[in-house]
Amino acid sequence: MREEGKTKWQPYLTLNWWHTGVSSNISFNELPLGSMYPSNRYEVKIGANAQFSKRWTGWTNVSGRGARRASTTTRCVWA
Repeated sequence: MREEGKTKWQPYLTLNWWHTGVSSNISFNELPLGSMYPSNRYEVKIGANAQFSKRWTGWTNVSGRGARRASTTTRCVWA
């Protein structure tokens, strides 16, 4: 973690690859609808974790897996 003042920051990058050789088909009233998932799926995520104090932490990230998604979360520990 890198310290700037009292806040500790830790950036991260995540790369995921899911591969399957099994087809996952679905049918409705005996009418096939095709494969539910491709045989190769990828995800890229970039973000940062932060520790603001002993009780307060937070993290944010942006990910892409066909559709882009972003999230930010803050947590307080009451112990």
